Amino acid sequence: GRDMSIVQSGRHRDDGKYKYLGAMAGTNGKVYVFPCASEYVLQVDTVHMIPKNVGPNLRDTGMEIVYQNKWQNGLTCRQDQCVYGMPLSGHTLLRIDCSGTTTEEDSPDPIVTTWKLPSPRIECRDKFEGGVVTDAGVMYTVPNNHKGVLRIEPP
Repeated sequence: GRDMSIVQSGRHRDDGKYKYLGAMAGTNGKVYVFPCASEYVLQVDTVHMIPKNVGPNLRDTGMEIVYQNKWQNGLTCRQDQCVYGMPLSGHTLLRIDCSGTTTEEDSPDPIVTTWKLPSPRIECRDKFEGGVVTDAGVMYTVPNNHKGVLRIEPP
């Protein structure tokens, strides 16, 4: 049978709701689903039909201190082979590095990190809603309730 513990909400919820908000395909052909209340990034291998949690537990590691509505939607940057989750209520940008991965079933997991926002505006909820990627790989977010645009340059 399937392991139902893979797709789960965060410990702070007792209703099992609001697990994820949006997804993007990585440069490795796998889909990455952005945690809302979940404590992990969900990777979906659409070739082998395998979902699994990737990266560290975002809550336990302190990589994001917000438990609910962390990221919503995102962008894939071909230049650095990373998927970026846009901060909704979170105080960080989610980065999923697919550069060392392949489409194979036994491929290594991507590296999941977070980058602190230059001006997190802690009181601001629903900060950004998606964005665009330029031909040079520079990304710009679309402000929802935030007063500015976040410019993201791959390293």
